[in-house]
Amino acid sequence: MPSLRLQLADSTAPQPRRRQILSWVSPGAASSLVRVTIRPVAVAAALTPLLTGPRTAGSVLAVFPGAASLCMDTAAGPRIVSLLSLSASGVPNGVRVPLRVADRPFAALRPGTPATVGAREILVGGQSYRMTRTWRTAVPSVRLCRQALAALAGRLADVAIGVPLQRVRALGAALAAGDPRSAVRGLVGMGHGLTPGGDDIIAGTMVGLRAVGRTVLLQQVRRALGADIAERTTAVSVDLLRLAAAGQAGTEALAVLGALHAARPGISGTSHLDVLDSAVDKLLSIGHTSGADLATGLLLGLGTADVERPSIPSPRSIPSAPVNA
Repeated sequence: MPSLRLQLADSTAPQPRRRQILSWVSPGAASSLVRVTIRPVAVAAALTPLLTGPRTAGSVLAVFPGAASLCMDTAAGPRIVSLLSLSASGVPNGVRVPLRVADRPFAALRPGTPATVGAREILVGGQSYRMTRTWRTAVPSVRLCRQALAALAGRLADVAIGVPLQRVRALGAALAAGDPRSAVRGLVGMGHGLTPGGDDIIAGTMVGLRAVGRTVLLQQVRRALGADIAERTTAVSVDLLRLAAAGQAGTEALAVLGALHAARPGISGTSHLDVLDSAVDKLLSIGHTSGADLATGLLLGLGTADVERPSIPSPRSIPSAPVNA
């Protein structure tokens, strides 16, 4: 019978501390040393069913210095799990790893590396990420005041976005007319990167619509994405759009919604417009234009509420983007 010996020890690596399991297996004459690093992680609440369910196989889709995307093959279709360093944006399919970018947390991963998710654990590249807590991703209902919404519009008036401005205006007009299908279809897959700008705008719009209770418009936008969406944009975008349609958002967008809600007349405390300004700064810092695209869509969705509609942002410069139509 093969023998198995486990040793649990603390590594001498700098903070945050790591725990390592060292396994020595001797099948017959051969022996090998298997080293697995166990890390406690925080998981986006929207991922809880996948993390607490049965083990599901998949692989690494993409790797960056501060994040890595895993694509898992579930019965409901592909699902994305985003491993995040401490400074990465809090996407609603994220798993926060207690390491900085400088620690090179995902250096051992390559696209195609096998991964397993389930039973409160992620196994990939010699790492065991153990779920210890969750963070909120559900979009809350908000009440808006004109001053706060105008302040958000003012912050977005000169930011660069990832799609032509006329497409944003077309979506705004289509939402006002109650028929967003064509405008949404025209934005799907438009832009570059793992989350093209057009998709970010649609995701932000759905989050905004959910926050102000425009459920009919939200369902129209969701249906307009189409059954062929996986053929028109990236797997990461498909998953984030799915989550936005289901009322799930990233931490930065949720912070903006919270600041907008707190800025209503009669709410006492700190200057809530200053809090809003700080929250918008963090949202805009995401990616090259992803944060600006999300914020622009958020404004469009929120602008359908029963408050004075702010003007559509007018970016200083708009990068050219191909149309996937």
